[in-house]
Amino acid sequence: VASYHPRLTGPEIARRLDATANGTGAAAPDPVFGWGTVDPVHAVSATLTEEHGAGTRTGETAAAMPPAASSAPRHQALTIAAAAGGTILLVAFAAAVLPRARRRAWRPGLPTNRPTG
Repeated sequence: VASYHPRLTGPEIARRLDATANGTGAAAPDPVFGWGTVDPVHAVSATLTEEHGAGTRTGETAAAMPPAASSAPRHQALTIAAAAGGTILLVAFAAAVLPRARRRAWRPGLPTNRPTG
């Protein structure tokens, strides 16, 4: 804003940012957006009537905020990662067990001497 309007003072820039911000319209701050979001396009390009005395925004309306991102891709990625991790563990287990089983010619281990009784 200061680059586009170099003659504005600090308080005038702050008023311009405040006048062109997209407020939440609530009496209390929103947990996600606080008191609102800054609209830098309007802060630079809007012709404010406050520069002539009134203090409101004129011209075209602000663009709407995009909807919140879906969590479905994250869940899909976590599912794929868990499946890949399970496959890696299964292959590592087979790599450790199969050579030992081949050395024994696929026979079970020696019986343990258990007292009967």
